[in-house]
Amino acid sequence: ISKFLGLVQVLTYSSLSGFGIFALMGNSKFSIFVGMFVAAVNALMFFPTLSLIFEEEEEK
Repeated sequence: ISKFLGLVQVLTYSSLSGFGIFALMGNSKFSIFVGMFVAAVNALMFFPTLSLIFEEEEEK
């Protein structure tokens, strides 16, 4: 459970930092691209970790 909470904190922080970058750069095509890139990286990092969490839960 502690690993899951840590993961949630990391995802929240990274998504907030992505929105911060978006806000600082203003409404431009490049800022939208950066936002999508950050979201894609978060998804790529999230799914493998999520599968590991489920595997650990099944072992218990």
